Amino acid sequence: MWSKIFSREVRRREAVVLAICFGISFVMNLAIIAKYAAPWQEIFTSLGEVVVQTLLIYGLLLLLRIAWHLMQHIWRK
Repeated sequence: MWSKIFSREVRRREAVVLAICFGISFVMNLAIIAKYAAPWQEIFTSLGEVVVQTLLIYGLLLLLRIAWHLMQHIWRK
């Protein structure tokens, strides 16, 4: 069903964007762990927070991409 709604290229692009968001969140988590000298077990215990942070970053990027698309559409008229 998804193949009829979203093309393969769109699904791949969004998967890459989501992976980049996860990478950014994970690096931010590592920086915070290092800054506060927390035990490195925090990498695993705070994985849920990293996932939530990933979704927040992805949502913000999605809003920015929608705004950019709308602005381009308005400027073309």
